[in-house]
Amino acid sequence: MRNLKFSNLTIKDKSTIFKWRNSKNVSQFMIKKKITSDEHNEWFNERLKKKSSFAWVINFNQEKIGLIQIENLTKKNCNAGFYIAKKKYSYLTFLIINMLHYKVFCEHKFRVIKSYINLKNKKIRKLNKMCGYDENNKLNEEFVFTRLVYLKWLKSLGYKYLKGNYGNI
Repeated sequence: MRNLKFSNLTIKDKSTIFKWRNSKNVSQFMIKKKITSDEHNEWFNERLKKKSSFAWVINFNQEKIGLIQIENLTKKNCNAGFYIAKKKYSYLTFLIINMLHYKVFCEHKFRVIKSYINLKNKKIRKLNKMCGYDENNKLNEEFVFTRLVYLKWLKSLGYKYLKGNYGNI
């Protein structure tokens, strides 16, 4: 885990994240496939304010490889998501998703994560189930809502993996 870090979003990341977000590798799994620079600027500026949402750049061996975010914050709930923009690092997905859970549940003290997943993204759907997510209603023909409760994550393979490989968390 020493080689994998989440760094605060900075203005220097703006163009890289815009490019990542509109890349085929990432956009194929998003509700809105392409975003404009105005939409990106609005999203980015909101994350820098850190009032109702947060975002971090995923770094592996000091290389920027993706993004995690939490948003729609309430007292106990949030929406969370991530993407790995550099496909060659997709093998880190299970570790990253569980580090995101740790960040949400243990550092930020939320108790429920809500998200949506593209139905075609079979890998993430399978990993989410291993982490204890429940799939709920479909958002539309392409997406399903998911929900993970902190206590269910503590019993999941994802938590056991993180704890078993990285010690007392």
